[in-house]
Amino acid sequence: MSGHKRKKKAGGAKANTDINITPLVDVVLVLLIIFMVVTPLLEKELPVRVPEIDSDPTPPTPEDLKDTLVVQLNNGGRLYLNMQELPKDQLLARLKPMLDVKAEADRIVFFDAEDSATYGDAVWLLDTLKQAGTTTIGMMLPDPDVKK
Repeated sequence: MSGHKRKKKAGGAKANTDINITPLVDVVLVLLIIFMVVTPLLEKELPVRVPEIDSDPTPPTPEDLKDTLVVQLNNGGRLYLNMQELPKDQLLARLKPMLDVKAEADRIVFFDAEDSATYGDAVWLLDTLKQAGTTTIGMMLPDPDVKK
């Protein structure tokens, strides 16, 4: 052999060359606790109510729909309030008086957007509906049975 000998510690015991995993376990446990505390704080909730399934869907009468407000958004950013085209800057002024005369629970506006409408326009429209005093926004979806 080469003649190298391990140095002995004072008292004649050999140096311990094994890896001490205690600090590693401590660090891993601290990280685990941090993730357990932080993870619930990351969850953000949007209150969403899914309507109950109606076993006897009867179409509403025109009398039921006379006070219904429907805002539509096209892919070009054009707005329609109850089937009448409306410039964006006039939506809040037209919608606010319509909602102010209604009771708090009846301030419902239905939102219908084309699939090709931009996300920014849709968010702007939803914000404007809230500014106007809408308490409930109903999302209108295309009928899956109707083919284009």
